[in-house]
Amino acid sequence: MSKSLIFATTNLPKVKRLSAMIDSPKIKILTLGDFANINLKEPEETGETELENAIIKLEYYKKHLKTQLPIIAQDDGIYTPELPDDYNPGKNIKAIISRHLGKYNHKNTFLFWKDIASSYPDYSCIIVNAFALHSVQTVVHQCKIECKFVPNHVVLYQDCINGDVLSPFLATKIDGEYKVFKDFNDNDYVKLSKMYHQPIIESIKAI
Repeated sequence: MSKSLIFATTNLPKVKRLSAMIDSPKIKILTLGDFANINLKEPEETGETELENAIIKLEYYKKHLKTQLPIIAQDDGIYTPELPDDYNPGKNIKAIISRHLGKYNHKNTFLFWKDIASSYPDYSCIIVNAFALHSVQTVVHQCKIECKFVPNHVVLYQDCINGDVLSPFLATKIDGEYKVFKDFNDNDYVKLSKMYHQPIIESIKAI
């Protein structure tokens, strides 16, 4: 018997990653796209941390979707400690992109990260993943994934229109070797989840 989980996002690459990490045919992931008829605005992310923002999203959608199904929300931060502060977006990527390229959108985000990876190859980057899950009770989880920038001059924006614009330019260690996120397969995400996300994955499987 399958169980449904609402992932409070419309970001399909995020959905694909979470599905791979769960690695269970018994969990069906729904998204906000399945509730488009409700026509909700996104909540203001006023938290001081990624985890606070994940909880804000969870509480907002738990209230407005009016469903008994379990809900999970996620928020991410990207930290570049070896680069100047002006290239350290943290949880405010929209403001950083707008400051450098005049407008925040999908294409400019791609151009920003491509330029960073080309200009600062092998520089460190830390991704903060924060999750808040509500089923019977609320469970939270946060982790930091250590990565490095990898230049990828052959990748074009057209290759990333329906995907994650950062994944071609960032690598992390899997089985002791750096691998670019764009080249991850489902098995790699299972390994990644065991390294960083096991507590929240176990909570999801227990719903």
